[in-house]
Amino acid sequence: AVLNQGTVNWHSGYLRSGHEGSFTNALGATFNDFNPSGYTIHNPFGGSFVFTNHGTYNRNAANTTSYVDVPFDNTGTVNVLAGDLQFRAGGTMATSGTIAAAAGTDVYFTNGYTINNGASLTGAGTYWLTGGTLTLTGSIAVGTFNQTGGTLAGTGTLNGLFNWSGG
Repeated sequence: AVLNQGTVNWHSGYLRSGHEGSFTNALGATFNDFNPSGYTIHNPFGGSFVFTNHGTYNRNAANTTSYVDVPFDNTGTVNVLAGDLQFRAGGTMATSGTIAAAAGTDVYFTNGYTINNGASLTGAGTYWLTGGTLTLTGSIAVGTFNQTGGTLAGTGTLNGLFNWSGG
């Protein structure tokens, strides 16, 4: 298990674990994602590996995408300042969780994610559901949300622009 209580600057390479491993970005801590495309947060070893964000996760690498291929649980803030971020292995965003996507950025949910009542998807960026099941509980604020695949489930309400072209 890795616990960040300060600042991590991820510039290159894979972030990986398995066998019940975890990476926790603690309350008050910062994880800066400057990672170029092609590197992922993933589990090549079997068992489980969860990335938990209680602090601030900043995605800041223009014209590239970071892929999170393990469950990503968020009670803190994710700022997508540049580039794109894809959650490809599910996770949960708690009531206190926020994702803020800047103009020109995209956030993708591609495989089973739950967003709880009170959480928010803010900013001028675009949010996408392209696969899997996105479960909403309660009212979720969102700027622009596009569904091109997958299943939107739950008893929630999206408050914002919703473009539905598939799924």
